[in-house]
Amino acid sequence: MTPFRTLCAGLAGALAAALSLVTLTSAGHAGGPSEPDRFLLRFTDAYLVHEPGRGNPQIVTEGNVLSYGQDWEIVQMRDFLYHLRQRNWQGFYWKVNTSRREVYRVEGGSFGNLGGSDELIESISVDPVGNPEDPTRFFLRFSDAYLVYVPASGTLQITASGNVLSYGGDWSVTQDEPWIYEMSQDVWQGFHWKVNTAREIAYRVTDETEPCLTDEELAMGVDVVGGGSATLAYGCVYSAVERPEGEEYPQTNPLADVAAEHVVGKDEFTATAPAAMVRVSALAPDASSALSVSPALSLYGEYDLFLPAGTAGDVVFQITDAASGATLHRSGREPLRNGENLRHLLVPAETAGSGSIPFPDEEDTGVFTRVGLVELADIDPQGFAEFPGAPERLRDAPFGGSLRMFGAFTRNFYPETGAGDHCYKVRITEPGGTTSYLDDPLNKRRYVVDSDGTVTSTSEFLGPMTIGSVDDCYRLTPLSSDPESDDPAGSIAVFWSFPDLLAHWHTGLRSGQHTVSLELYETGTGSRVRLVENDNLDIELYLDNRPITLNFDTLDVVRGRGTMETDLLAERCAMARLVGNRELEIDFTAHHPTGFMSAYRLAARSNSGVEVWREGDSYGAPAWSGARPPAFEGRAASAAAFTKGSADFTAGPCAYVFDLWAAARTTNGYSRINRAHTQLFYFIEP
Repeated sequence: MTPFRTLCAGLAGALAAALSLVTLTSAGHAGGPSEPDRFLLRFTDAYLVHEPGRGNPQIVTEGNVLSYGQDWEIVQMRDFLYHLRQRNWQGFYWKVNTSRREVYRVEGGSFGNLGGSDELIESISVDPVGNPEDPTRFFLRFSDAYLVYVPASGTLQITASGNVLSYGGDWSVTQDEPWIYEMSQDVWQGFHWKVNTAREIAYRVTDETEPCLTDEELAMGVDVVGGGSATLAYGCVYSAVERPEGEEYPQTNPLADVAAEHVVGKDEFTATAPAAMVRVSALAPDASSALSVSPALSLYGEYDLFLPAGTAGDVVFQITDAASGATLHRSGREPLRNGENLRHLLVPAETAGSGSIPFPDEEDTGVFTRVGLVELADIDPQGFAEFPGAPERLRDAPFGGSLRMFGAFTRNFYPETGAGDHCYKVRITEPGGTTSYLDDPLNKRRYVVDSDGTVTSTSEFLGPMTIGSVDDCYRLTPLSSDPESDDPAGSIAVFWSFPDLLAHWHTGLRSGQHTVSLELYETGTGSRVRLVENDNLDIELYLDNRPITLNFDTLDVVRGRGTMETDLLAERCAMARLVGNRELEIDFTAHHPTGFMSAYRLAARSNSGVEVWREGDSYGAPAWSGARPPAFEGRAASAAAFTKGSADFTAGPCAYVFDLWAAARTTNGYSRINRAHTQLFYFIEP
């Protein structure tokens, strides 16, 4: 992953002589800004691009499409002359002359006709590709384009040269905090924008789970109107490890883009992943009182601190364990340096001096191993089952239905008998970044063997439930085969079904890429156990639970060139005489709405089992990149009907079954789960 440029930045605030101290009695974003009246994203490279004869224009900035032009109209007047307008415009339109490389605002004219009063728009430049007299495509490059959003009304507009380019009907905006907004054009897949109005920065987000590593700052400017003010400190908290003697520094690391003097803690080359389950505090210079305290950083180390407005001078940063309150790190006095990147490193106790962070033991970790019978090695990074060696039509398979998820933790966490001291949760992160914990029940069979050879089995509920001080947690299956104290007298051994089954997830109607993560907790303290990160602690699963549409649309006898003669088909008796030039016209739908069809077929068989013809197609597993494989939707309702004549029914006069079948590639890890099948029976007289 490529580190972003400035997300984990330093401290923003005014420098002054005096430092006003405010003691906080509880954690929170005290003094944080309120919701702004509005904010503007000022684009640095926005443009409209149109390719003649290829549909609607697109409006783009920083490689992201802002509008797919569904609400635009374009008329080509000459090889070099075009009329353009947004459908909501009244009384004017744009005229583009690619030969002169100019754009005009036209009033008093008729769209699609010559005439009217022209006014040159100097803030738009025209960039034709190929011959300017007849370009293969052209760009309108805007020097003053921006997006404006009003939180109170939810109004979004994209504007350039004083004209609205889009009214935002195909955009979605959610507000995480009064100063944090998640924004997405509805067609975007795998990324969205995040706007922090307190920092006045916008980011492109590709992984909600690792903002400190993957968020990329966008070049656009952010202007905020209203919302109050507060001195802001923000950044990320990282773990650091001691470099073994003689080992070279890694070639890449999360802090490679930050100067060493802007990192508080051990040198930046030892940094590992962001640290979680801590709090960050800004203290007065003498550390006697807190100016601001962050909430617990339950995910990935990113924090915002809002100090009282006008705070200036030096502060001391303190990082504490969110569960125990133990001090892990305390910096010296740090000046509030405007715009510098300041990040915090937590180092092991033996090298940390006054602060430390409890690092996981070498064997403290966990893994997912498989989903059903699909090993994680056979699931690609986007979350599709690949089924090596299987026919192409079964590959690139999304998951769906009820998923049995298997895995394990290192042995020291498992109890020999009983509930033990640890339990686990399964966190689900949805495509939009919303997280929740799995609450589907997990049951296993427990087999108790008696000394007389009798085996008794019971269904045992393993969660989610409250275990110790942890809510919504799953019990770890005991390792030992020894009976427990409350087992019947004479019990000699205990066995569990599926000892490595961690979850039974009923995915319901979910679709899209989901991240599934394991979390381990101490049941006594309720604190989360820090596990050694590995490739199988979090897995991507692409879900699709959309049903197949399968039906016969028409089945009629026609005479020559498609002339319908419905009286030739005896509907009640389902008989068809294909004499002369009469043919059987057949149309059917076998369609998967999200393009995950595996195969479909329509076969005609005589009552003796002879297949006389077949129509169909299947997925070809082409090479692909991006968030998902190419769509194969099957046969849509709009497909043209086809005909079969007497020569196609080689079994002669006979009863025939028309067998229509389709299957999606969706799997539960054991088999395909999304199938459809229907039949019609006819007597055909060729």
